[in-house]
Amino acid sequence: MRQLILLPAIGATCLLAGCGGGGSGGVSAIPTPPSPAANGEFTPDAASKTISVSQHLTLNATQTATSDRSVELPGTQVQITYDRATDSYSITDGIRSQSFLPSSLSSSQVASQDVTGSKLFKNFAGGGSDYLGIFKAPATVYGITLSYSNYGYWQQNSAAANGTSIKVSYFTFGSPTPLSDMPRTGSATYKAAGSGNLIDDAHIYVVENTANMTADFAAGNVNLTIISSGKDLLQGFITGVPPFNLSTSISSNGFEGPLSAGQVGWAGTIKGQFYGPQAAEVGIVYSATSPTATMTGALVGQKK
Repeated sequence: MRQLILLPAIGATCLLAGCGGGGSGGVSAIPTPPSPAANGEFTPDAASKTISVSQHLTLNATQTATSDRSVELPGTQVQITYDRATDSYSITDGIRSQSFLPSSLSSSQVASQDVTGSKLFKNFAGGGSDYLGIFKAPATVYGITLSYSNYGYWQQNSAAANGTSIKVSYFTFGSPTPLSDMPRTGSATYKAAGSGNLIDDAHIYVVENTANMTADFAAGNVNLTIISSGKDLLQGFITGVPPFNLSTSISSNGFEGPLSAGQVGWAGTIKGQFYGPQAAEVGIVYSATSPTATMTGALVGQKK
């Protein structure tokens, strides 16, 4: 049976993103741009901060239907590190851990999934199949150029009695804006982009996200709208998915709150993290459920 990769069909339509260290609050030094790896992608360093979200499902043996779907609330469960000496990644979600060496790099970056603009790593150890995607840098997509943040995704496949158990995590990472450097006056608008998955009984959509956000630093709040479109991996057609909106308060150097949706029945949470000096960039993750579907994803963006 072929391995179905839920990871995004990025091509020329998606962005960077990634992951990193962890913890909360600010750091004392003004952030500097992370260095690219040998393969050209942005990498996490010791000062990086990650936010993440995950989705679980079972795909039946004929790859025509899904079941047992659930999402995790956005948080910092996924942590990723990069070893520059060995050009390798280690990633954990607190339950499972995996390493990806240069030998795990896909020999064909655009084989069955269009991952142009990213580095796709594969690891088939331990009786399962793991896929890690990290985006290259620099990149300019939708007029967005990132210097302090990145995003990525990690898919874990394992055998189940009725098919394949899948967990896919999206995460952003970067140099967090120090609390002392967070703007306290004025406002700014941000443009962001990214990807995710919307899954129901008979469809697995790879969604491409764009977002516009306004941060009123004087009032301490953000307003955000995420627009998504998707391509179904099981049946091959494209459909629209609901827009998600958020209006919430800034807390420290990030934000989090319940989303509202453009369709009845959806509920969920959006979490954001400011990166770079003076909140120059932003990372966003979200999870949502409806009576018939689940959805998760991540975006990164910059001030306009």
